[in-house]
Amino acid sequence: MDDPSEEVLAEAMNTVERNDLTFREERARRMIWASSLPKAPGMVMGRFEQLHLAEEARWCYIDGRYAATVMISYAVIEHSLDEIAEAFIGTRSSKKGQTSIDVCREASLLDNDLLDQADRVREVRNALGHYKPEANPHRAVNRSRDKNISPQVMLQEDAKDALKVAMSMFVATLRPAEF
Repeated sequence: MDDPSEEVLAEAMNTVERNDLTFREERARRMIWASSLPKAPGMVMGRFEQLHLAEEARWCYIDGRYAATVMISYAVIEHSLDEIAEAFIGTRSSKKGQTSIDVCREASLLDNDLLDQADRVREVRNALGHYKPEANPHRAVNRSRDKNISPQVMLQEDAKDALKVAMSMFVATLRPAEF
C-alpha cells in the first residue's frame, strides 16, 4: 500500500483519537483485571508461537476483541498442553479424536480442575470457530438466554474465563530450562 495522503492520514488519526477517548476507561479497567492473572516468573524462554499467542490473547482482551480472545486463548491452552504432553510422555495424542486435554488427563500431567476449565474453553471456542446448529448448548446466544444476559456480555465473560484459564495453563506448564 502506498503512503496515504496527509489529508487521509489526518482523518484516520482523528478517528483513532476519538475511539481512544471513547473506550479508554473500559480498556484501562480490562488492563487492570488482566494484570491480576497468573504471571510467569521473571524470565521465560520458550517457543515463539506460545509466548506470542499468550501476549496477543491478553491484548485482544484489553482491546475488547472478545471472540479473538477466546480463539487465541484456546490456542495458548492447546500449545501448553501439547508441549507438556510431548515433554513428559513423548506424544501429543494417541487416538483419533482425542484432545490434548484428554491426553494430559489420562497421563495425570495436570490438575483435573484446570483441565475441566480448559475443556469448557474448548467447547466455547468450538462453538465460535465451527458452525454449530441453532440448538447447540455451547453457542453464546443459547448460553446468554439461559443466563438472561446479552450475547455480547456472554462473549465478554467467555473471553475473561478463556484468558484466565490460558494464563493459568501457561504458568502451570512452565518447567526449568534445559541447556
